[in-house]
This record gives sequence, C-alpha cells and structure tokens, in this order.
Amino acid sequence: MSDNKEIWVFIEQYHNEVADVSWELLGEAAKLAPAIKAKTAAIILGKNINTFVKETIAYGADKVYTIDNPILGDYQTETYSKAFLKLAKKYKPEIILLGATITGRDLASAVATKLETGLTADCTALEINEETKFLWQTRPAFGGNVMATIICKLKRPEMATVRPRVMEMPTADFKREGEIIREYFTLDEESLLARVLDFIPADNTDAAQIEKAEIIVAAGRGIGSADNFGLLR
Repeated sequence: MSDNKEIWVFIEQYHNEVADVSWELLGEAAKLAPAIKAKTAAIILGKNINTFVKETIAYGADKVYTIDNPILGDYQTETYSKAFLKLAKKYKPEIILLGATITGRDLASAVATKLETGLTADCTALEINEETKFLWQTRPAFGGNVMATIICKLKRPEMATVRPRVMEMPTADFKREGEIIREYFTLDEESLLARVLDFIPADNTDAAQIEKAEIIVAAGRGIGSADNFGLLR
C-alpha cells in the first residue's frame, strides 16, 4: 500500500479549457474513495491555471495539487511527466486516474514507466474489491469480444486510463471546500528535447467536437463525390 490514501485525477486541459473526461473521473474517484478511506485529489499542470482550480473542488476534489509554470503552457511528454513525477514521488498516492485520450495515454505510460508500476489502458469500469481493497480495472480485450478485469497486486500507485463518456458526469457543487497545495517546478528550457513553437486552436464548434456527438454518420467512396455529402446532412 502507498503512504498516502489519495485517489489522484489528472485534470487534462488545453489553454484552460478542461476536458470533460477529467470531471467524469473526479466523480468516479469520489465514488471509489470511501471503500479505501481515501481522499480525492486533482492534479493540475499548466500555465495560468488558477481560473479553474475551484471548479475541480466543485466537481469532487478534496485536494488540488497545482504546478503553474510557463514551461507547462503546452503539453509535452518531457515537461509534464517530470512535473507529475515530482508530485507523485513526494506525495505517493494510492491510485492515479487519467483520461484515455491522446494526452492521457501518453502521460500515463511515461509516468507509470518511471514509477515502475502497472498501468491498465482504456478502462470502461472501475471498482474497489471489498475484500482485497485492490482496484479492479475492467477493459475490453481481444477486439472487444471479452471484458478483462486487471489488478495490480504488488506495485503502487495503481494506474488506469479511462475512456471518455463511460463514467457519469457529476454535478458541480460550488459550495464544496477543499485544500489547495501549490508546488513549484523548474526545468532548464535549453535542456528540452523539443519545443512548441506555435498553437493553432481547432474549430471550436460542436460539429468539430466528435467526442461530444451522440451519433456519427460517415461515408466512404460509395458516396461518389464531396458534393453528395449534402445527402447525408
């Protein structure tokens, strides 16, 4: 077992716009926490992140660990994993949850490797076993034909990425109170292997956000030409 009974949720954000899966995971963490008498904690890394710190408490975080640094303004595996590892090695959480997104999968694998612990990817269900208190992590396997439940007996923290929109979106309670812990992180920019030179935001319309769509209609070459896409619309 870890030294710190906390379930951590990585708050994934792009220029201060939080991914919905982060709120979903905070809600799920709050459901799991009583079974191991743990607290829920949100991990926020980025630049100028104070705008949504209180929002994480509203969605279920008992604690919020933050590292606010310009070098974390854009996601990079190198910078984010080093910042995350600084927190994880210092506070030693019991469980770490991240969204099964491009960013979440990338960061989770980098962190799990350095912590020398197990990682279950693309989970669709999480449960604390009443007897063993292990985190049961369920995910599709063999092309989705079976569901596999995985546990991490010997290593801590237990880590999992969870698919967006499989957990219930919690209701925000802005009357909740929580503890905010601000940590500091320094890194020589000259030592970085890569740098983000520019950020071009995607079209921020509902039509462009596939992950929020209830139904997706797609067409292949049988449509004939681009002009015929009007038939689908």
